[in-house]
Amino acid sequence: MAKISRKKPTARIPSPAPMLMDEYIAAVEKTQAIFRRLAVRMKMPFISYWTSSGGSICHNDIIVFSHLLAEMPKAKTLALFLKSNGGNPEAALRLVHLLRTQFEKIILLAPFECASAATMVALGANEIHMGPTSYLTAVDSSLKHDLSPVDHNNYLVSVSQDEVSRILRLWKQQTGAQNPFPEVYKYLHPLVIGALDRSSSLSMRVCEELLSYHLRDRKKSGASAGSSTANTLRTPTRSPRGRRFASDSMSSRWIRA
Repeated sequence: MAKISRKKPTARIPSPAPMLMDEYIAAVEKTQAIFRRLAVRMKMPFISYWTSSGGSICHNDIIVFSHLLAEMPKAKTLALFLKSNGGNPEAALRLVHLLRTQFEKIILLAPFECASAATMVALGANEIHMGPTSYLTAVDSSLKHDLSPVDHNNYLVSVSQDEVSRILRLWKQQTGAQNPFPEVYKYLHPLVIGALDRSSSLSMRVCEELLSYHLRDRKKSGASAGSSTANTLRTPTRSPRGRRFASDSMSSRWIRA
């Protein structure tokens, strides 16, 4: 029997034209000037966290944040500009904890996508300011395991907890069978499902920890996190939530248009 090799995909991002050092320095100075004007206008320190399409919220960035915060003036409130498609949930939790050690209040500015782990960061903010192009998403655990299925190019594909949960629920609804796993295991390795369950539990725990900044009762924060997961099962994976939906779902004092 021919052995199927499981290749991990490699990023195929076209290389941009090289930027000269003088051009780079000029661009940095221009950006920093904008940030300084924003800080003056908002009357509070301002920091930007913009991840590219090939980047994500990760643990290494927390170290950079710690150095940036050490150089910032003391204040009660921080304005955090965040644009990200997501990343590591533990890194999101570490970021909020780090910001909270220095600032009593976090105002999140989310003019664009603030998805997955970035939505977790939003849960730790006191206010979320959104615009017409803003959106948050449901927190849906997904991972690319060494035993994941492969696509038509023989690359490993990412498996979502939401997708697996929907398969199991639809199986019981349509067939009435109580044990769908013998069939599911033909397409998904048991270790992949186990890893997904672990990742989902971690996401729940992170959301509960972040909500505890707003709810003194830990049981209430846990119930809120559980409710969010239940809503995920009824909405499309990573379904964008604009400012109108967010305002209806959360406290109007928390969400600002």
